[in-house]
Amino acid sequence: MTQKVLKPLFLLMISWAVTGITFFGCNPIALAWYSAGNILPVFGVVIAPVMAGGIYFYQGFLPMCKYTMIILMTYVCINLYKKWAKNPNPFILAGISVMTMVVMEGADFYMNNMASLHWSTFKMLTYIPIIMLNWSTTIIFTYGINKFMVQKKLSPIDDGMQNVDAEQVLKTAKAFKGIASKMQYINSEYNENFQNEYLENHINECVCSGCANSEIQYMERARLNYLWFSKMVETREAMASQFNEVSKIVEKFLRPAISEDLLTDRMAEKIQRKFREKKIYAKKIRVVKNEKEYIEVEFYAKKKKRAKATVRMMTDIISRVVGKKMRMVNLEYGNIPLEYGKFQLLEEVNFHTLQGSAKTVKRNEQVSGDNFTYLVLDKGQTFMSICDGMGSGSVANEYSGIIIDLLEQFMDSGLNENTILRLINSVLLTKSGWDISTTVDMGMIDLYSGTCRFLKSGAACTFIKRGNWVECIKSTSLPIGVLNEVDVETITKKLYDGDFVIMISDGIVESLQCDDKEKEMANVIMDIESNNPKEMALIIMNEAIKLSGGVPKDDMTVLVTGIWRKH
Repeated sequence: MTQKVLKPLFLLMISWAVTGITFFGCNPIALAWYSAGNILPVFGVVIAPVMAGGIYFYQGFLPMCKYTMIILMTYVCINLYKKWAKNPNPFILAGISVMTMVVMEGADFYMNNMASLHWSTFKMLTYIPIIMLNWSTTIIFTYGINKFMVQKKLSPIDDGMQNVDAEQVLKTAKAFKGIASKMQYINSEYNENFQNEYLENHINECVCSGCANSEIQYMERARLNYLWFSKMVETREAMASQFNEVSKIVEKFLRPAISEDLLTDRMAEKIQRKFREKKIYAKKIRVVKNEKEYIEVEFYAKKKKRAKATVRMMTDIISRVVGKKMRMVNLEYGNIPLEYGKFQLLEEVNFHTLQGSAKTVKRNEQVSGDNFTYLVLDKGQTFMSICDGMGSGSVANEYSGIIIDLLEQFMDSGLNENTILRLINSVLLTKSGWDISTTVDMGMIDLYSGTCRFLKSGAACTFIKRGNWVECIKSTSLPIGVLNEVDVETITKKLYDGDFVIMISDGIVESLQCDDKEKEMANVIMDIESNNPKEMALIIMNEAIKLSGGVPKDDMTVLVTGIWRKH
């Protein structure tokens, strides 16, 4: 019952959120989401006022009127199509979404008087990637909503993935790559000659027009126009980067769907037989090796009424069959249900982690500009990160908090850390109203191998403590949100039983009154005798405040993660 309420609420929250994502004044993501949402009964009617309210909140009254008309047109067209087709095809839904957007945006385009043919042509060219984005995201959202809300109807095994053409979507991913490369080529070619030609032509036009304005005003107009053009080029480069990343994401998640499952045939029958002995019924059993060569098992199971079978019993049976100790993840049930429910198991990890943190605010500030996170992921990894917004106070706090929220959401999706940083960086570059950047310090511990991958973008030193030995991991990279390409340093270290990873923000290092601050901080950490992560964080924080004269001169954050081998 809880899921029946929470899932629609979650979709409504997304409906509101996507209305704030715009590209050159258009809302292709919002229209794609609305088109995909119409596959659910009545849902199109419910989310229409929510999305209209979101557009009014983010953009104002006139955009709300325009997009309300587009939403109504989309609703009518999709419902006419659904009366004709029993099972709506995502590709046709995407075509309807594109058609309604093009009709209304085209009408709006020709109703507005453009200043020059040059800019009209340029704006028309910008609609090409917007149309592609709308078409492809409609398809992706349709599959996602189907899997999220009506999974049983679209089971890959029972129904053969109805209307899902993985090869076709892979072609879409390749098209994204092609668009990205073309956009980057156009930018490099067009921008190479634009500055001199545009300034020269603009000045010539002004000279010929007489002396109504001074030369300074003409130059100022030319400068402003060029700055606007440069911003458009920068935004287009960011969009090209996003297209590239989306294509990689689509390819990554589709390749397992079209690859042959080698382990399932050998083990599924044996698992079913062992389950039946305990009065457990299972179907759709899938046994695979993931990209890291660890075994994953997925299946649907239920137990016979009054049977004494437990989840632990299922885990033990599968562990014996596959020959590896397994653990249950994404567990939605306290016990085996009487109706089929989904279960997923992964290989048991070899290590576990604990964390402790300490945080204080700069003098005369109400909130800290630092934010941090610590996540133990189901896939067998521990993720920790500190983001230090440039400056202090509420603005820096909001900015670094947004980065942390994005990191947490992307980490749950299973994307590569470098891909995540590139996506976030491209989003930040399009936010022209924000002129501050943030340092990012990330660590990803593999709980199978004990290795830790550090990614640092303008961040302070990270320390590894092993007994009486301390290692400092430095960074010389720039914060994110500064350059089109992410300046990130990646370092991999092997961790052992009883090691500690200490992440700190700049405020901790700057509190030290000496020339070699990293060495002094290493000495402070080396002198700590406690093996409790929380106590270690408090000791470091108290020492930093003490060295600052008892008054924090900057926001300070300490995040300590300990790792121990499982026995």
